[in-house]
Amino acid sequence: MKGCTEVIIDNIKNAKLYYALGENFKKGFMFLEGLDASEQFSSPYEIDGENVYANISQYTQRPDSECKWEGHRKYADIQFVIKGCELMGYVPRDRAVSSSPYDADGDAEFFDAEGTIMRAEEGDFIIFMPDDIHRPGIAPQPGSEVVKAVVKVKVS
Repeated sequence: MKGCTEVIIDNIKNAKLYYALGENFKKGFMFLEGLDASEQFSSPYEIDGENVYANISQYTQRPDSECKWEGHRKYADIQFVIKGCELMGYVPRDRAVSSSPYDADGDAEFFDAEGTIMRAEEGDFIIFMPDDIHRPGIAPQPGSEVVKAVVKVKVS
C-alpha cells in the first residue's frame, strides 16, 4: 500500500467497491456497513485483533487552526461520518514536515503542513493510507458536533 498519493472519499453505500483493497479493509467496511446510526456507541470495537479495530466518538469539532496534521506508519484510517459533517485536511507525506518524533506505540506522528480541505457528510468515509497526512476534526461551522468512526486497518 506504500506510495498511495491520493485519498479515497466515497459513501458507505459503495463500500463493497473497496473490499478489493484487501481482507483487512473488507472487514473494516463490513463493520461500518453494519452500524446502526441510532444506537449508543462505546469504543473501542475489536474487529480482528490488532489487524482491524474501530473507535467511535462524538465530539464538538474545532476550528481548523486548532487541529493537528497527523500520520501513521502501520495503519490506514477509514474515517466514517455516522452523524453530522466534518472537514478533514489532506497532504501527501512528502509535502509535510515532521514536528514530533514518531510514537510507535500509538502509531502517530504530527506534522506541519498546508493541504487540501475535504468535506465528509453523513454516510461518507475517507480512507487515509500511511502516506496520507491528514487533519481530522475540523468544524464546518462553529460548535458543530459529529459522531464518527475511525477504523484502523493494519497495512504493514
